[in-house]
Amino acid sequence: MQRKFLGLTLSALVSIAALTGCSPTSPQAHAEPRISGTIASHVPAGMHVANSTSSLTTSASAAFDCSRQNPFSTSYMKTWMQQNRAKKFQAYAIDLIHQCKYQYGTSSSIQYRSASTSKFLVAVAVFSKIDRKKLSYKSVKYDLDSMITQSDNDATIRLIRRIGGLRTITTTARQLGLTHTQGHKSFGTTLTNAQDQALALKRVFVDTPQFLSSTSTKRLKALMTHVSPTQRWGAGSVRVPAGWHVGVKNGWYHTVAGDEPPVNRSRVNTIGIVWNATYRPQWIFCGFANDWKTDEQGKKAWDVLAIHVGKTFLISN
Repeated sequence: MQRKFLGLTLSALVSIAALTGCSPTSPQAHAEPRISGTIASHVPAGMHVANSTSSLTTSASAAFDCSRQNPFSTSYMKTWMQQNRAKKFQAYAIDLIHQCKYQYGTSSSIQYRSASTSKFLVAVAVFSKIDRKKLSYKSVKYDLDSMITQSDNDATIRLIRRIGGLRTITTTARQLGLTHTQGHKSFGTTLTNAQDQALALKRVFVDTPQFLSSTSTKRLKALMTHVSPTQRWGAGSVRVPAGWHVGVKNGWYHTVAGDEPPVNRSRVNTIGIVWNATYRPQWIFCGFANDWKTDEQGKKAWDVLAIHVGKTFLISN
């Protein structure tokens, strides 16, 4: 979460605190059978590895075996957790070429505080109102750009007011088919998880019929692929061939006394989608955890995992 509190009046700080949940002093013609199976993984006490649901497309060649390219293999994830001191977290990836889905960490029902990743849903809500002619694009263009490419909190607060308040986050989540996402008393404390955000990215950028108009989808895609370089960690750090496109929205915030628990821990979350040079969707990766010791610890951990996921999918695709 970007912390831009310099130069604001006390009343403005109070307004931001109310919406963000931050103290002013806080520093998604052949038959396609669905095959379900469990990917066995090592997890610590209290952790869970959800079932892997794979959609395999039959063709003249043998059906693709999703389990053979699992980016969250037992051995890899055990090492990643040890090296990055990862405890309670959820990682979710979708291979959009072979329609394979992978999850590691807590169960699908466990929610995390979103930090600034919720700005993606705010943007979707804004563009939805533009499509329904409830807002003009010109009137919100600057704030949309600032919110997504710079993670600007002031712009986010103005947009939330334009779309009818924080309850619209829950409404938009339900329209997208998300079952574990709901607005809270601030956009930064929105409750969600990696699976829901991966499905949201898929619904907005991949599925048909499109959730948003073609124009709005193109505009949102352009924003997410032009995020500030300093904020392109996690899902944005993936290494792809020249000419490919990576859309990302990250969220980070170190909690202080008075914030939603856990206190004195970092909420560091990442959501992203990769397209090839012709904008054919390739994969989605999302990671959520709210108890990193520092922001940098979480960012580094998600960098490592995102790059690994990318390498795994590039080899198979």
